[in-house]
Amino acid sequence: MALEPFLALFSAFCVGTADFLSRFTGEGRHPARTALRVMGTGAVLSGVWIFLFHQGEFYLAPRLIGVTAFAGALNALASVCLYAALRRGPVALASPLCALSSVFLTAQWAVFGVYPDETVYLGVAIATIGAAAVGFSKKSDPAHYTAGYKMITALLALTVGFLFASRLFLLQIYADEIDTARGFFYLRLFSFLSCIGILAYLYLRKIDRTVFHFFDRPGEALFSRKIGLAFLQSTAETVGIALLLYCSREGVFRVAAPAIFSAFSVFTTLWAVFLLKEKVAFIRACGIALTIAGVVIIQLFS
Repeated sequence: MALEPFLALFSAFCVGTADFLSRFTGEGRHPARTALRVMGTGAVLSGVWIFLFHQGEFYLAPRLIGVTAFAGALNALASVCLYAALRRGPVALASPLCALSSVFLTAQWAVFGVYPDETVYLGVAIATIGAAAVGFSKKSDPAHYTAGYKMITALLALTVGFLFASRLFLLQIYADEIDTARGFFYLRLFSFLSCIGILAYLYLRKIDRTVFHFFDRPGEALFSRKIGLAFLQSTAETVGIALLLYCSREGVFRVAAPAIFSAFSVFTTLWAVFLLKEKVAFIRACGIALTIAGVVIIQLFS
């Protein structure tokens, strides 16, 4: 029995859990700091992997360095928006909308004249209907989640989907030229540097002089609960993405693994239901199911 489907599902669990942990890493006011930690951890772990299993070969052609740098900037912006949306909540609204990146990716390829199988359009329609149900369901939301508040959360989540799709679109164009391990390392490295740039901009423009204060109070212990959760979040996200890349390296699992991975937002929502006691109305639950089903169809037939 092939292990890839189970590993792909576990990768979805890891990433979904990492997204949920962003609610507790103490960086809600500055999601770029959360992204900085996640991307930095990813760069270090992937660098160690290359050093141990790829003879320390970090070389990438200068032209491809530019590609991964731009993709890294897109990834950093998407991650900042993701953590901001999840921190704002409700998670049951933000997480499924973030999963619409496959819909945006299909549209981007269509703009450049690459049209998918007709079944993919069915998946796009199903995912869009599901996203609408998720967005317009308000029966179970607490009173402090006003319509305007949720609108901003939804816009942030949709921005995440678009930016992640744009990053993947760029990397897919050069997929045959970029080694998976080195591509992952440089993507995380440039995402890390982009997050530093975002924080530096906020600091230098005097928008916020506390963006580089990584501790809530002077003398905070290095191994505090917040730091431990941040490390767990960073490691889970890195392991999840690495497993996805491993599972989708060849054969039928190049398509099946990303489709299974699309369920990551389900795990994020389940954590919110069980630990944050978020209530999910029937229409929103149906919307989440339709969104994931549509995304899976897109992945399988694209």
